[in-house]
Amino acid sequence: MTNDNYKLPILTCLRCGHTWIPRTPKKPKVCPNLKCKSPYWDKLRRRRKGKRSVMEESFITPEEVEEFRAWFERLIEKSRERGDANKE
Repeated sequence: MTNDNYKLPILTCLRCGHTWIPRTPKKPKVCPNLKCKSPYWDKLRRRRKGKRSVMEESFITPEEVEEFRAWFERLIEKSRERGDANKE
């Protein structure tokens, strides 16, 4: 008979955040969470080089605001000119 008095670590999936105590001392192959099952449970996600996050893409720069404002003012001016030409 073997002595099974060893402590098992508490493991956490770095993808979904699920925490569990393994049944055996072996490293699990996948996250046991039913919604996750990731084989990369012990690795952090890496951000792709050159990719901007959704939050970074949702904001516009001050230069883009000025470009839009100038375009919009030109559009209004053209519509006013057309309106004056139609009245004559």
